Amino acid sequence: MVDDRPVHAFTGALSALMASGTFHGNELNALLDAAFSSLHGAGNEAYAAVLRDTASTRELITFLRRTSVRHPAVWTKVASGLGPSASLRWARTVASRAFLEATSRAAR
Repeated sequence: MVDDRPVHAFTGALSALMASGTFHGNELNALLDAAFSSLHGAGNEAYAAVLRDTASTRELITFLRRTSVRHPAVWTKVASGLGPSASLRWARTVASRAFLEATSRAAR
């Protein structure tokens, strides 16, 4: 059995997107290039945290934002690959986790 870490709320949707068949030709490689360039730019600790599934919500949102700046077409792929309902559900999950992490940090 695999544990359900908070990071999986992000990576599960990303895995589903990559497996969706939405990408054609070299599109998936272009997205992966942007993603790994974003991770590389974040430094070793952040890169390792994402790969180990230990990244914080803040680190993951930063990763998503930096990747989307490098590859803006990803947002249309999210909408078409996951569909409207799953895309909105994923966005709600990301936003609620960000809110919980921020309020937790503020309470300390």
